[in-house]
Amino acid sequence: MFALREEKEMVTPLLRDLHQKAFYKFINGISGREVIQDNVSYFRLMTKRVVKIIMDMPETERLFKSEATYVGFKTKIIEFDRPERAAGKTKI
Repeated sequence: MFALREEKEMVTPLLRDLHQKAFYKFINGISGREVIQDNVSYFRLMTKRVVKIIMDMPETERLFKSEATYVGFKTKIIEFDRPERAAGKTKI
């Protein structure tokens, strides 16, 4: 299960957005399927079985968004509206 943020007008650096979309398209292209979805958060609820399988993978540089999808278990999307940040400022 993972969270999908509703599309909303956000002020983000254009270069970062373009880099992210290009990277996701590249990864999805070389894998032959969509392993990383755009606008999906890193938050996930997983069973111990899924976590064990991911942790047993030999990768030393983890790309969690793709690994969580790559292992092939069923997923469920929960859509939500992300509220505006109450305080502080994003560092990226």
